[in-house]
Amino acid sequence: MIDVIVPLHYRNAVQAAMYTLPAIADSTDVPIRFIIAGRGGASDDWEIIRTFLDSLRDEEGLHYGLLATEAAVGNSWQAVNGVLDLIKHDYVFIMRSNIRLKDKLWFGKMNSPIMIAPYVGGVFLPPVFQGSATLDPNPINEPTRIYESPAFLTTRAHIEMTRPMPNGNSFCSEFQARLVAQGATRWSHPGVNFEVMNESASWASR
Repeated sequence: MIDVIVPLHYRNAVQAAMYTLPAIADSTDVPIRFIIAGRGGASDDWEIIRTFLDSLRDEEGLHYGLLATEAAVGNSWQAVNGVLDLIKHDYVFIMRSNIRLKDKLWFGKMNSPIMIAPYVGGVFLPPVFQGSATLDPNPINEPTRIYESPAFLTTRAHIEMTRPMPNGNSFCSEFQARLVAQGATRWSHPGVNFEVMNESASWASR
């Protein structure tokens, strides 16, 4: 089973959850457990998300959700530290809330380096280029910029090695640096198909 951690900002929590979570459930062929790292907001919104998570369960009950709200400030990544104690399973997938997986083989692809070499600390989706793979009908007309990886697969053991996790915008980059400092390696897997909501969207991850 995989623990999937998704940080949600209260201003866009409902929209982002409905954009991101069904795609993970539909694209994952092993049991998953959602851990939502929420930041403040109205209780009604979190109840909507809780109900939505319940609706993602399949007939065998393989997909189910756990809602954990954390009243944090600043970047959405800060809420991740508040839910790390809820991790129960060997694999952990941490992702931004503005990506949509479109690859039913994503877990096998990202897990293959970890299976081959146990010292692999994390497998990352490639950095996102602004304006690429966007669902936004009005992409930002700016020079192309490279952002950090929007998601990565790691293990509970490596999470414990690197705690507390970085809080800032360079979350994935800092995590990779900590892995290397602990003697682990990091891989990038460009073969996973996913879409990105352009940051000009009103509810893109903050």
